[in-house]
Amino acid sequence: MMTKQITRDDFFYCYDYSLANYLRFTKGIDYIIKAKHPKTNRLFTIFHKTPMLQEAIKEWKKLNNKN
Repeated sequence: MMTKQITRDDFFYCYDYSLANYLRFTKGIDYIIKAKHPKTNRLFTIFHKTPMLQEAIKEWKKLNNKN
């Protein structure tokens, strides 16, 4: 049985506080971890990429006029 290797591409690194809150509180999508970037000290949130997450990001972009 072959198992899929988890890579960086399986995760969405969100540096946008408003988007992270939209995903969590409006869409009910839990994040994996919240951390600070070691070099920039910027806070970011990591989400597991799923079709539901991708759709929620598209909706947020449309609501906020972001391409």
